[in-house]
Amino acid sequence: MQIFLLGDSLSRGIMFDKEKGRFSLLRESFCNLMRPKLKTEVVNISGLGRTLDAACDALEQQLLVSKPQAVAIELGGNDCDYNWAEVAEEPHAAHECKTSFARFEQGIRELVARLRREDILSVLINLPPIDADRYFRFICRDDPKMEKGILSFIGSITHIYWWHERFSSVIGKIADEMGAHFIDIRRAFLYQEDYREFICDDGIHPNASGHKLIAECINDFVAKHYSYMLIPGNA
Repeated sequence: MQIFLLGDSLSRGIMFDKEKGRFSLLRESFCNLMRPKLKTEVVNISGLGRTLDAACDALEQQLLVSKPQAVAIELGGNDCDYNWAEVAEEPHAAHECKTSFARFEQGIRELVARLRREDILSVLINLPPIDADRYFRFICRDDPKMEKGILSFIGSITHIYWWHERFSSVIGKIADEMGAHFIDIRRAFLYQEDYREFICDDGIHPNASGHKLIAECINDFVAKHYSYMLIPGNA
């Protein structure tokens, strides 16, 4: 059995290294933590900066090579993002995020339907919550002009959290309406006393502890629905 993991930098295992001041690949990503526990092969076709359309293109290319039994889909974090430099430069102009909300919802529905036609199981994964304050500081880079411009456009820092949550929430809605499997990793973070301890200093990528939390959440899902896929001792 083979499973594709289709996602963005979160699924790829990218995290922000504060000491080095750059993004790096986490060896103990949730995907790598799960691999030794599963009898099935996991092919990670996620990529940094991937939006819905780019991910679908990558999937089509991979399907030419092999057909999996299931595709786990984690998308939305880049789709809801803006070109913040352009926003800061012209805060009173009209700006669109990388994928409109309507297009994102429609695209996820089309992706689930397309996989179903191929008799491939879809497993939708929502997004972990962001730390809007840290994310705002990260995108502004301590530039007062950028801070002022972006705030003029969004109104308040809280809006960043709400906008990101909107894209995450529709994933669960689609899974419910289309009968697809759904892994609620967001709830696993929000159940913590302070979920921000599981997020990198960029405010959006899970850190090593966050990836461990995601792996535990996925392990629970597999144990509940597909326990035969787990190597004995991991249920």
